[in-house]
Amino acid sequence: MLKVTYLMTLGFCCFLEGTQVTDEPLSKQPWSQFGPLSQHYIVGRKEKPDAVYKILQKYVDLHATILDLGSGTGISTRQLCKNGFKNVIGVDRDPLMIKEARAANTKDCFIRYIQGDVANELPFADAEFDVVTASSAFHWFANPSSIQEVARILKPQGYY
Repeated sequence: MLKVTYLMTLGFCCFLEGTQVTDEPLSKQPWSQFGPLSQHYIVGRKEKPDAVYKILQKYVDLHATILDLGSGTGISTRQLCKNGFKNVIGVDRDPLMIKEARAANTKDCFIRYIQGDVANELPFADAEFDVVTASSAFHWFANPSSIQEVARILKPQGYY
């Protein structure tokens, strides 16, 4: 039985089980390529309210190891950093999105970005992360194999 503790901050709940008819990740669909749209994504994708990160601070230490799945151009990872979280890593499968995210790094908020796809084994050890976020990308990881991969890299009693 998969047991993962998860934290929802926007007043709604998603059950941690696959919701798609098949186990095929949405990221395998040809229409799911966002890299060529990265400049539009930077303009159109808005930040979350800082209150979201204040809630997270109530549950985990600022030194918690956090992975942001589908980090895209790094909007949410930078918000995590700006809200005091020290160990943030972003992962996205699109190299153009990773390139944009890395370009936005500063000396005050330097985040490690890795190209990877949850549909394949991520390049992280078992139970490596205290928190795994998928800020605006949760739906991309709703299939059973993606959830199993998140459970693999999440520490026992970690938050998703």
